[in-house]
Amino acid sequence: MRTLFAASFGGAALLALMQLPAQAQNVARVGAVVRVVKTAKAGSTRFSAAKVGTQLASGARVRTGGRSRALLRYADKSVLKMDELTEVVVTGQRHRQARVVRGRVYGDFRGQATITGGYAVAAVRGTKVVYATDPKTKETYIRCYSGSVYVSSSKNPLRTGTATQVLPTELADPALTETTEDWRGATVRILDGPFKGQESRVTAVDNETGRITYSPALQSGECGTSEGTGYLLSKDPKAKIVILTRNQGTTVDQTGDLRNAYSVAPEHYSGVNPKPWHTAVKAGMTQRSYAGSRDHTNVQNTDFGQSDAVRQTARLRADQTGDLVVVIPPNRKSRFRARAATLSRRYARSFSAAQDDVSTPADTLEQLYLPRGGFGDPEGDQHLFIIEPFAIAGDEGSAVGVRLRNRWVHGSLFGEIGWRYGNFRGDHQQDITEGQLIIKGNVADLSLGRQHMFLGPANNNDLGSLVGFNTVDAAVVEREFGGGYQQRFGYIFDTQALRQRGFSAVFTRGEGLVGQGRWGYSVLAGGGASRGVGGSADLSHPVIQNVFDVYVEGGTTVAGHRLVTGGLYFPGLFQSLGIDVFAEYHARHRQEKASLRLRRDLGGGVQFIAFLDQNLRGGTAVGGAVIYGYQFH
Repeated sequence: MRTLFAASFGGAALLALMQLPAQAQNVARVGAVVRVVKTAKAGSTRFSAAKVGTQLASGARVRTGGRSRALLRYADKSVLKMDELTEVVVTGQRHRQARVVRGRVYGDFRGQATITGGYAVAAVRGTKVVYATDPKTKETYIRCYSGSVYVSSSKNPLRTGTATQVLPTELADPALTETTEDWRGATVRILDGPFKGQESRVTAVDNETGRITYSPALQSGECGTSEGTGYLLSKDPKAKIVILTRNQGTTVDQTGDLRNAYSVAPEHYSGVNPKPWHTAVKAGMTQRSYAGSRDHTNVQNTDFGQSDAVRQTARLRADQTGDLVVVIPPNRKSRFRARAATLSRRYARSFSAAQDDVSTPADTLEQLYLPRGGFGDPEGDQHLFIIEPFAIAGDEGSAVGVRLRNRWVHGSLFGEIGWRYGNFRGDHQQDITEGQLIIKGNVADLSLGRQHMFLGPANNNDLGSLVGFNTVDAAVVEREFGGGYQQRFGYIFDTQALRQRGFSAVFTRGEGLVGQGRWGYSVLAGGGASRGVGGSADLSHPVIQNVFDVYVEGGTTVAGHRLVTGGLYFPGLFQSLGIDVFAEYHARHRQEKASLRLRRDLGGGVQFIAFLDQNLRGGTAVGGAVIYGYQFH
């Protein structure tokens, strides 16, 4: 019996010892999952669904689907966030390494790291950095937001490190013990310490002790040893290296040609977007639903030009909403229109002046709304221009038009102004569709002016939301808390800024994660003739993971009438065919309808929408829309 016990114990111990090396090779773990994320072990082509906590050994691969995100967390709490349609191979233990097979990543590293893939290699020293490869332009771009990044072509391997000891002819770095790269003949550059700025040629590398030897000897009049000194290894001594610091970027094309460093917008407005993709991924989150998410809201915002035209073409104008809209007496209409025209002119003048004077610190919008000093980096100014012509045809009529937008960033300020012209069934209209200023703060963000507001998950019919209309004139404060919870509150000057029949109101909106979906609530307190309080609660959640979601909203309007919306979204169709399909039911007071939307991105900036609206009390509208979006800086 003792012999059997000893044999069993010895076998278990041997098995445990055999597993230790495999466990020690784990270099990262999955820290967040948004929709479709899959992983595969090193050397395997078999991918399985990722979960929060999934361990990733050296050589493991991670993939994200469309509108999907992932967060990878290293042992030292460094983070790598993956955008949609991205694949990454993770390697390295002490020295974090990632190879981007395709797509875009955002790294927040606590120490040394190396990102490769595409046409460039980026050696990172404790920084926040974006690395992406664009297959359309055949370029790789890198953006640095803090610390420093050393960039070269993919033909010239780079590596940064922190030496525990630096001598005139050698240095020691324990992280070098895990590398298999032969650095003999490479250039070593000392980045700080008593040998700062000096270079030498590597003559030998000892991978067992983590020491490299170089010649000629470094020169210094000070003590010849330095602990915690940074260094850079460059395989090709003649290759070009671009050094990026805060809010700088560079681009490397398929030939390996590097652009010199240039200024980029700050991290929180990356890509001239008030809500960059990487800010939506929070540690620990697991989210599978799409309707009701931030991505969904951003798409609704982008689709505003055509969705608003679809409503007008399909005779779903605001004057059919009944109790929510205040009927303005004739003697007030002219004053209302005059006020709207004054606001439009005011927006146009203020934003035009801001763009003309943005280079003069004393005259920027920053000085109009904020105390002097401490906000933003004037070197990060960027502009983005967007032109969006659209055409809509249906059994109820047709519409053609164009929407023009200009987005700009100056330090912690984001501005957008937009104008639209449309011919809606013979009715010529032109509107200031956007005119807002967003101030990014350390605690919360403040948005002022004309903006699009979505206070619920409804997609097909914006009447399903509590406010009832997309475009409002408002002042809104937004703050994000832990666990993916967001809170907004503000004052709406005009709930229907483009139709001149709105009212003023105070509102609050909170939303957060629940299971693999999102929940939210909205409260609206109207003033004037629309005095009253309305509220609603909403939920979006997958029924079958990555196959179809359900979203619901229920509550009462400001006038005290019921509001019910229910819908289905099919993410499986989007992942496989690139088609968004929403089926929605909506009931409000005496109005009841069902609707269907199909949306497909045809590539090249062209998007197609087909719609079917069925009024359950009689009347059907069917049609399609095409919109083309062209962006340039």
